[in-house]
Amino acid sequence: EPMPTPGEIMQDETQLKHAKQLSIQEASQQASVRTKERNQLEQTIEKSMEDREREEAEESKALREALELSQKEQKERQSTYEEENKTLRDTLELSRKEQEENSCTYDEEAMLEMALKL
Repeated sequence: EPMPTPGEIMQDETQLKHAKQLSIQEASQQASVRTKERNQLEQTIEKSMEDREREEAEESKALREALELSQKEQKERQSTYEEENKTLRDTLELSRKEQEENSCTYDEEAMLEMALKL
């Protein structure tokens, strides 16, 4: 096989050097793309976690407010029931007193009628 000339050797070395530079550039670009993709993925994950935390906080707040409202409504209903029960008891007591007074009056009327008949 014939020996390469110094010019051919120089040309081969230049091509090899050029190929190495291209290979390094491609590897660097690929690494840059992978880094960019990893950063985007990390940002997406972080945003997703923040969104989930915010949603959980909002849901927790809404549940707490609903519970407080329910307890408030329950207290108001209890108060209303107590007022209605008091009104009913008072009305019943008043009715009993009137009935007692009326029954006394009826007894007195009956006695008067009997006395008039005598």
